[in-house]
Amino acid sequence: MNDRAVAPPPGFLLMEPPLSPSEPMDFLAPGERIRQPLYTAAEIAQRWRIESDPPELEVVSAAPEPAPAAATVYVRLANGERVTVGTHATKEDASFEARMLTLRMGRDGEWLPVGGRYIRPDAIVSVDVETLGV
Repeated sequence: MNDRAVAPPPGFLLMEPPLSPSEPMDFLAPGERIRQPLYTAAEIAQRWRIESDPPELEVVSAAPEPAPAAATVYVRLANGERVTVGTHATKEDASFEARMLTLRMGRDGEWLPVGGRYIRPDAIVSVDVETLGV
């Protein structure tokens, strides 16, 4: 490592800029007055068609009403009990869930979470998709 100081290039000034201007800055010349606005408030309102009273806004509920479920997926157990797996807005969505459930049933005897409990795959007799009122 070199311990020698390096000189700045020729013409390089080692001065800090002043913190404030040396002369006071006036935005208005002596004797100059602030100009009046170009337009009055009424002229601006007329030009931009601003109404004095805003129009009434229609009140819209924050959350739309959920659509009624069109199809439900059930599993039927060997003892005859039916357990709800889920409800869906379309039959296609319900059929997709039923297919995914049957694929999971084919795995090495893995117990399935259905309706808040775990069920052995060999206890399931069928997976049903029931259309509701359509």
